[in-house]
Amino acid sequence: MVIGGDARDPALERLAHALGLSAVVHCPTRKTDASASSFEAALQRPGISLVLWLSGLTRTSHGRKIRELCARFGLPWLPFRRIPHPNALLARLDAGHPIRDSRSAGGGK
Repeated sequence: MVIGGDARDPALERLAHALGLSAVVHCPTRKTDASASSFEAALQRPGISLVLWLSGLTRTSHGRKIRELCARFGLPWLPFRRIPHPNALLARLDAGHPIRDSRSAGGGK
């Protein structure tokens, strides 16, 4: 799941293809909307295995809520400033980049 910003269908399709998924769920946010209700419900959907938080395209309060919800639901997450290129995401995963989980939900970007 990708949280943040506006939908960029070609970028989301590239991520889905690179990860061998039929689709990537995108939950858009607006900097003018402080509500987290849209992605709170989306994070509870079955089949979500990784959350990509687009920290450069969300409000600070959204980031706090995303970290809190991922911890509550046991979802790993990675921060990116914007939708990552598939090679950048795969490189971070292959390099063993620490995926944030409930143990580190309060920390860092």
